[in-house]
Amino acid sequence: MLDEFAQKIKGAAINVALKHMSKRDKLSQLFFTTMASNIAPIVVLPASHTVWKKLHDKLKHAEKHGMIESGSLGGARVTLIRTGIGTPSMANVMEVLKEVKPRAIVRVDYAGSLLPDIPVGAVFTAAAAIPGDGTSIHYISADPGAHGFLKGQPATGDPSPDTVYSWMASRGLTGAVPCDPRLLGIARDVAGGRGVVMVDGTIWTTDGLFTESRDKVAFWASAGAKAVDMETSCLYLQARQAGIPAIAIHGISDNVVTQKPFYELEHYDAAIEIGIDKAISVVEGILARI
Repeated sequence: MLDEFAQKIKGAAINVALKHMSKRDKLSQLFFTTMASNIAPIVVLPASHTVWKKLHDKLKHAEKHGMIESGSLGGARVTLIRTGIGTPSMANVMEVLKEVKPRAIVRVDYAGSLLPDIPVGAVFTAAAAIPGDGTSIHYISADPGAHGFLKGQPATGDPSPDTVYSWMASRGLTGAVPCDPRLLGIARDVAGGRGVVMVDGTIWTTDGLFTESRDKVAFWASAGAKAVDMETSCLYLQARQAGIPAIAIHGISDNVVTQKPFYELEHYDAAIEIGIDKAISVVEGILARI
């Protein structure tokens, strides 16, 4: 009886708070269990636990607020938010950040190579992202403004292995979503200044990790994609909708052309760690100049 009464009191208090809470605070509480004011002007988005841990260990003067951490990285005040894997998780994080409107968003994590000459351990920056995932389709459908920059020349070859591309192509949306050009310029300068060989180009984002067939990979490589990941297209789409500069820097963890899929590999390549450490070094340099 007392527990039931306590729950009613708690519910009434929450309802009073909700009436006076802004949308951005409601979303921030829902997904990060903290107030939006605890999010710094620059946000860094790892997806995997491994990359989050590397960044966490570098964060100085760290303060934990709910599910996020803020502190100093590369000499800049940042908030570190782990998005989780895939565009559905990225979309949730971005819905909060679209309300908060940070000064810049930098993603750093792993990607797979679609070309034989981009090996494991390379650093790859997504200059543009092809939406090959279901979540991005929802945002594209709801926003006719996205159609302008997605207009492009259709890819050659048979698109039938990829149902998402077939949907996009039927509407003439065969382009890619660009990153922020200023951040791309900074990334190139920082990589050159730190002696990091960085490749940039188009990334293909998919949410079908276990459906990356040889035919699908060959199709996207022929369409100009150099790498594949599971988050960047949604980041770029939503950041562009909100007018937030964004860029994604990756360490190449596997080569889907020359190797088996990473989850079938029988050995560990130490170059994976080298690549992501170099990518994080570039990110630190970018943060210092934003």
